Amino acid sequence: MLSNIRIIMVRPRGSGNIGSVARAMKNFGASELAIVGSARTQSFWAKAMAVHGRDVLSEAKFYDTIRAAI
Repeated sequence: MLSNIRIIMVRPRGSGNIGSVARAMKNFGASELAIVGSARTQSFWAKAMAVHGRDVLSEAKFYDTIRAAI
């Protein structure tokens, strides 16, 4: 399990990419997603790509800097 791991995305491009990461995280047991900068986690493509990882997507935390995300 990766329950003690935080995945950090820095200024991700495309909401589908965020959804794909959330899905992969769910598949491997990681649940803590941190996003540096703004991102559209509730868009159609983010949700569509997340599939069963929508809970990871909805719980994503947003930060202004990488340092804060770490």
